[in-house]
Amino acid sequence: MAYDVGPGMSTSPATRVAPEHERTGQGAGRIGLIDVARGVAIVAVVVYHLVWDLGDLGLIDSTPAQGETGKNVAHGIAGSFIFLVGVSLVLAHGDRFRPRKFLRRLAELVGYALLVSVVTLLIFPSQWVSFGILQCLAVASVLALPFLRASRLLAVGAAVLAFALPGLVTIPGDSRWLSWTGLTEGVQPTIDHAPLLPLFGLTLLGIVLMRTLRERGDDVRLARVRTDRGPLGWLAFVGRHTLVIYLLHQPILLGLLNAWVWLRR
Repeated sequence: MAYDVGPGMSTSPATRVAPEHERTGQGAGRIGLIDVARGVAIVAVVVYHLVWDLGDLGLIDSTPAQGETGKNVAHGIAGSFIFLVGVSLVLAHGDRFRPRKFLRRLAELVGYALLVSVVTLLIFPSQWVSFGILQCLAVASVLALPFLRASRLLAVGAAVLAFALPGLVTIPGDSRWLSWTGLTEGVQPTIDHAPLLPLFGLTLLGIVLMRTLRERGDDVRLARVRTDRGPLGWLAFVGRHTLVIYLLHQPILLGLLNAWVWLRR
């Protein structure tokens, strides 16, 4: 796959916004719609990988997830998470940067990314994950920090550059040490590849959008939308636990499906 799909930086503070009468820090509202968006994305991840696994195990006649359309769907899902990273960074650090909170979350993300790399190296040595979605999320989060304060015009310009560079610059070969940039001619086989370019451009657009909404006060209006009941409540709950779901869903799916294959023999 050109891109795999994975979680955004989902923690409670990342989707919080202070209401107009509480902007001094006496309380916090919550933009539940962002949790819902994340929930929809992680459900799409699970469904995508379920279809992929069914085809890989020969339980369905075709493998739609592995075709061109399936790959495009994977790109879109991965892009949604990368975009939401920018949105979440503004909500968590738009008024002031909180280094302890940021570093704690970054350490968690990097730790899980390294775990994925080590596990896949042991299980799939020819297709191990050197720079997948978790690595991309971590690097994009760090690189995006200056754009929380820089002009939005500069952020838009940087986003355009991020989208354009893969078509303008080509690095010969397919080295894992360079393919993370998104600029190499090819990519070595891997079960998850999420190059920084052009994906970082989506993080920047997420920052621009959320900064614009905050300036207009639309973040406060969005926070008033109820998402604690019915299907929206379920999606919001799922959206607050995307990282855990991302890490566990494939082992669970593969375990259940392989058990089903074994029972059918």
